[in-house]
Amino acid sequence: MRWFSTLMCAALLPCAALTACNRPDRNEPVQPIASNAPSVVTPEAPVAPSTDAAEPSDKDATDPAPVADAAPTRTKLDDRSTAVNLIRSYYNAINRHEYSRAHDYWNEGSAVQPLADFKRGFSDTAFVDVEFGEVTSDAGMSQRWSSVPVVLSVTTTAGQTRWFGGCYVTHLTIPEVQNTPTPEPMSIDRAKMTAAGNLSAARKLAICT
Repeated sequence: MRWFSTLMCAALLPCAALTACNRPDRNEPVQPIASNAPSVVTPEAPVAPSTDAAEPSDKDATDPAPVADAAPTRTKLDDRSTAVNLIRSYYNAINRHEYSRAHDYWNEGSAVQPLADFKRGFSDTAFVDVEFGEVTSDAGMSQRWSSVPVVLSVTTTAGQTRWFGGCYVTHLTIPEVQNTPTPEPMSIDRAKMTAAGNLSAARKLAICT
C-alpha cells in the first residue's frame, strides 16, 4: 500500500475506519474514538458504523512505508473536493476544537452521535497525526463511494500516545442528479477504527476490507 502525508496534525481524535462497499449499513452507532479506547473497537466504543467490505489485496497486507506528515497547523481547512481532503478537513475541525463543523462532515443518514456526545468523545485528546493509505473508489450511475485507509497517532492530554488503524467511507451523490438549489456535498458515511500497540501495528490495520 502506498502511503502519503496529510496536511494535519493537532487535536482530538475521532475515529473510525472504513471499508469499500456499495451500500451503507447505518444501523451501528457512530461515535468518535476516545484516546483510551479498547484494542478492538466495538459498537459500544466511540466509533462510526462499518459496512460490507471488498476483499483486501496482497499489497494491503504488507506494512507500508510511511511518509512524514506535514507540520502541525491550526489554519482552517474546509475542503470536500476529494475523500482525502474531506477526512483532512474533519480532523482539522477537531484539532481546532470546532466540533460542530466536524459533526457536520457526517452524512445526515449516518448514525452519528448527537453533538454533545460527539464532543465528549474528544475530551482527553490533545493532538492527532493522520496518515492515509491508497484510496479506492466505487462509482455508480449517480453515487460515488470512496474507502480511505487511515492511521491515527493520538497524543492525549496526559501526554501519552495512542495509535489506531482503520478505514473511512465517504459518499457523494453527484450534484447533477440532486435537483436542489444547493446540492449536498461529499460527506463521511461510516468508519471503523481499531486500537494498536504501536505505529507499525496501526499501519497494518489501516485496510479497507
